[in-house]
Amino acid sequence: MKISNLFLNFPSIGSFPSLKVKEALCFDFITDAVKIAALKPSGTKKVISDLLYKDVRGLAQEEVAGVLRDFLERKRLKDFTAVVTIPSHLVITKNIEIPSQDPKEIRDIINLQAGRLTPYSRQEVIIDYVRIGSFRQSYTKLLLVIVAKDVIGKQLALLSQAGVKATRAVLSLEAIGSLIHQYLKLEIQESPYCVIHTDTTTTDFGIFLKNRQIFLRSIPIGAHQLLTEKEKHLSRFIDELKKSFDAYNVEDIETSPTLVVFTGAIEGLKDLEVMMLDAFRMPIRLVCVSDLVPHSSYVTKESIAPREISMLGVLAAPFRLDESLINLVPEEVKLRISLEERGRELIKTGVMAMIVLLFLFVSFLANLYFKAEYLKNLTSKYKNLNEEASGIERDFSKLRIIRNYLSSRGRSLNILAELYDLTPLEISLTNIRLKDKDSFSVRGQATSMSSVFSYITELEKSAYFKSVKTKYTSKKKVQNQDIVDFELVCALEGIAEEGA
Repeated sequence: MKISNLFLNFPSIGSFPSLKVKEALCFDFITDAVKIAALKPSGTKKVISDLLYKDVRGLAQEEVAGVLRDFLERKRLKDFTAVVTIPSHLVITKNIEIPSQDPKEIRDIINLQAGRLTPYSRQEVIIDYVRIGSFRQSYTKLLLVIVAKDVIGKQLALLSQAGVKATRAVLSLEAIGSLIHQYLKLEIQESPYCVIHTDTTTTDFGIFLKNRQIFLRSIPIGAHQLLTEKEKHLSRFIDELKKSFDAYNVEDIETSPTLVVFTGAIEGLKDLEVMMLDAFRMPIRLVCVSDLVPHSSYVTKESIAPREISMLGVLAAPFRLDESLINLVPEEVKLRISLEERGRELIKTGVMAMIVLLFLFVSFLANLYFKAEYLKNLTSKYKNLNEEASGIERDFSKLRIIRNYLSSRGRSLNILAELYDLTPLEISLTNIRLKDKDSFSVRGQATSMSSVFSYITELEKSAYFKSVKTKYTSKKKVQNQDIVDFELVCALEGIAEEGA
C-alpha cells in the first residue's frame, strides 16, 4: 500500500495580527505518517486552525522531528498544550471485574494482576482504566487499557527532540466517541451506542454508554482495502463487525447497543450503510468528519477528510481533552507534570503575594504623602492664625496682670477700715502685721478675756478674715487695773485667689 504525501500548507495565523490565546496541538505519528492538528479558541468556541499530514516512511527519527519543528516554526507557537493520540490497534483492552469500589484498592489490585493480563511485566506497560459501574454491592466493572511503555516512550522522545512536552496521551476512539456524543446530543439516551471509526488500514469498534467507553476492539481492515479491493475485503469486514458485537455480548458488560455511528474515512464507503443495516438490524448513522469538527476558513473540507485517511483521531482529542478518562503517559511524566504545575502555582502565589505587599506599601506611602500634604496645607493656612493667637495670649496675660493689680489696689485700706469698724472700744490694737501673702496678725490689749473672744467672733463674720485664731493671751495689772494682752492670727479672705 502506498499513500501519496499530503502537506496541507494553510496560511499560518502567525502572519496575521497575533491574538493572546493558548492553542492545543495533537500529534499522531505511530504509523507510517505524521498527523498534526492545531486547535485555537475562537470566542466561546474552539476551531481547527491548521492541519498536517505527511508520509514519513523511510525517514530517520531526526528527519521526522524536523517535520514537527517545521510545523511549529510555521505556526510560531510559544505557549500551547501538546497531546498525543494512541490508535486502538496498539493497545490491549480487557473488561474485568474488581472486588472493590475504593479507587486506591482498585489501582493496587490492577497493579498486582497486570502480569496475568498481558504478556509483559508491570514495568514494561502503562495501564489506565475506565470505571463502567458497580454491581453485586462490592464489585466494580472496568475497561482496562494497556499499552507498551516503549510505544509511548518513542512518541514522547520524538516530541522532546522537536522541543515539545506532551502532557496527555489519550485513546483516539475515546475522544471520537465523546465528540459524537456531543454532536448527536445523546445525553438522554440510556442504552449503549456503537462507534465504528475507519482509518487507512484499521477500523476501531467501540461501545459507549453515556459518554463513557465500555468496550473496544480493533479490526485490521481499513478504508484502503475496502476501496481498492472491495470484493475481497467487504464480506470479511462485515464478519469482523459481527464478531465484535458477539464479543461484546459475551462479556455481558451492558445491554446491546441501539445505535451504530459510522465515521472516519467513509467518503467512498457510504454504500456500506445498507449492508450494515441488514447485518445489525439497528439504526445506522453516517457522520462525516467535516461535520463533527468546527474549523476556521483556512482549513478546507477536503483537508479534514482526505480520501482513505481519517484525521478524526487528532482532530477530536483537543476538543474533548477535558472529558478524556484515559491518560497513557508514564507515571514519571505525570509526576513531572504535577511538580511543574505545583511549581507554577507556587510562583503564581508568590507573585500575587508580592503584588499584594507592593499594593499595601504603595497605599501606605500614598496615605502618608497625602497626610503630609494635608498637614503642610494646614500649617500654611493657620500660620498667621498662630501668630495672631500668640499675640492675643500675650495681651491676655497683660490684661490679667492689670486686672489683678486693679482688684487688689486699695484693698489694704478696705481691710484696715473693716478692722477699725470691728474693733470695739474696750480693745486697743498695738501692732498690725502682714506676715506673708495671705497671713495677717494683730496685737492688742483688752479689758477682759471675754472681749477678746467676742472680737474673734466678729472678725470671723467679716468677709475679709477667716480662720481667726488666738496665738497667745496674758493678763497683767496696770495701775490697779486688769489688762489682757493678746495676739491674733488669721487668713485674709480672697487674697490667694486674686493673686493667682
